[in-house]
Amino acid sequence: MNKSGIFWVLLTVGLHIFKVMEGSLTGTIFLPATEECSTTSSHLTHTKFTLKPTQLMSLHLHNTSCDLAHIYVRSPKKTLNLCDRPRTADFAIIKPFTLEVQPLAARCYSDVVVAEFIIVEIYLVPLRKPVVTGKNVTIIGGIRNIKKAKLSHISCSLTSGDGKYKEVSIETTLFYHVFHQPAKYSITYSCSLSGKDVTTTQVIFAENSFSLISLNLTTKTSKITYPESAVLNYKYSNDILPIYWSFNIKEIKMTRKYTSRFRNTLSTSNRSEENFALTSKMQRKLGPGVHPSLLILENNVSYVEIKSTVWLNYPLKGLNLTLKRCVGIKPNQFTINITLEEGCPANITVEINKYPNNEPVSQMKTLCSNPDECKLVQVKTSLKKAGEKYRVTVFANNQISNDSAVSQVFETVPQIYDAYMTSDGPLYANVPTNLMIYVRGDIGGFEMTLKFEEHSKHVPFTIDSFKHVHSDEASLPFDSTFYKLIKERIIFTSIGDQQIDANIKNSKQIFNFSLNFIVQRQPTCLEGVKIRDGNLNRAIGEPLKLARELILSGDVTLSCVEDSNIKFKWKSFKVDSSSQLPRPENEVKLKGNVYNNEIVIRSNDLLAGLYVIMLEVSTNDVTDKDVTSEARDFSLIEVPTRKLE
Repeated sequence: MNKSGIFWVLLTVGLHIFKVMEGSLTGTIFLPATEECSTTSSHLTHTKFTLKPTQLMSLHLHNTSCDLAHIYVRSPKKTLNLCDRPRTADFAIIKPFTLEVQPLAARCYSDVVVAEFIIVEIYLVPLRKPVVTGKNVTIIGGIRNIKKAKLSHISCSLTSGDGKYKEVSIETTLFYHVFHQPAKYSITYSCSLSGKDVTTTQVIFAENSFSLISLNLTTKTSKITYPESAVLNYKYSNDILPIYWSFNIKEIKMTRKYTSRFRNTLSTSNRSEENFALTSKMQRKLGPGVHPSLLILENNVSYVEIKSTVWLNYPLKGLNLTLKRCVGIKPNQFTINITLEEGCPANITVEINKYPNNEPVSQMKTLCSNPDECKLVQVKTSLKKAGEKYRVTVFANNQISNDSAVSQVFETVPQIYDAYMTSDGPLYANVPTNLMIYVRGDIGGFEMTLKFEEHSKHVPFTIDSFKHVHSDEASLPFDSTFYKLIKERIIFTSIGDQQIDANIKNSKQIFNFSLNFIVQRQPTCLEGVKIRDGNLNRAIGEPLKLARELILSGDVTLSCVEDSNIKFKWKSFKVDSSSQLPRPENEVKLKGNVYNNEIVIRSNDLLAGLYVIMLEVSTNDVTDKDVTSEARDFSLIEVPTRKLE
């Protein structure tokens, strides 16, 4: 009798089949071989199967299988003789089972096939990351070996866990679904194969994606009086469910991390809130002032950073302001000095009004954010017209206090800011010399007085422009564009060190300056010196750039073949701009390597900024050692901010 059968088993896999590779989804069952019959009295083969709940087995008996052997399926509670069942019968066993093959009449053969099996498996590919609500989710699944198995009445369905059910084709491997609410969902993929159900399940977490806009975050924090404890309150859209909050102020970090992925609330409000306590201990660690804060909201599908500030207010006391009684005219600026004896932070408003009619002229706002800043706040400004009177009022406030102060009456008067003297060549006794005086100041009229030896000379002059063009090629330590040049012819009658004292004044101001000159008896060999870099460049208006290394050389011009020993002296001065004069108080010690007329400056020798490099050259005359001659030159260099390496 020729019989065949198909059966399914709903258990976990573990195969051990004679002449079948372990773990295979397909295989062949053989009759006992001849050599087995000679050693086995029962002439039986036993093959054990353990299948996963997601697997079925289709067993196909050959037409002659039941003519050669009895074929049994044995489980702990039941035994089935496959050869006694109708050829087309379907059956299922849900317990571990053993397939037993017993040859008829104790006959044994070599490589005789009794049956072939195919294990069919349904599957869903796990989603390792949560998915975003409101967006299409791709679910991958299917049935392995379905085309090889000879199964009837096949149908499959997918249940998404949110009440949605749909039938799917057995050939479909990509399923699409949209989850509308954040939750944990069990995706179930079920197939009915020849009347028996096989099911697999995967868990998917769906979470809301949020942005700064969708959060609709608002903060409501009471005015914090340092160091009293306070609460920082944040409200946001109720349908946004971040898993993790982090609030950071400097080294202080406060977090909220929810143990469950989703929070249930009985509130009917469409807003949720979080509170962060800022204790007295925390505030003392931070100190009073304005502190930058960083708020982080995060779940598995979103990340938002919100930068803001927290004000720890200390009451303001003792607001004062000072400024000069006479100030300059635009574009030159004057400084308003504002001090607070106690308290911070402070919003500061500076108002300038005409005097006495109190007509508003300008308003400026600034902020001091910590105690050190609030001890001295400097506001620079300018006024357009000379000869007018003004008064400054300053208002300071924070979230818990305020203060104000009023200045003395001051007026705008043309000012002199800088003056520099030099000559158009060496000075010799009883020989006329052009004294060149460079003056930086406001537009207006001034009178200059020069005093030297027993002489006094008065020179009235007017500054009528902010910018000036000079045709001379004088060696200057600054950009002379913003300087008025005044030339005066003078004669010294004595030799040696001679000092010129000068002052420039108008009706409201006097500006004093002086300079020493060496007056010689006769011309010397030293005529001058010029600074250059390795590319023969000189710079005052546009500075030389110091990258890693800058080599400066001094080229000395001599009128004699013979000369005594030449002395070189290099100096550097820190300046804010190319038009600023180098002053003794701004001298910076040079760390470069000096080789007489050459200096090597490296990037780590000076801090970032602008510097005037000065070279002074001096020598004694060959025939008269008491006669000293000097010359100098200047160059402007810029040291850029170094990058971290």
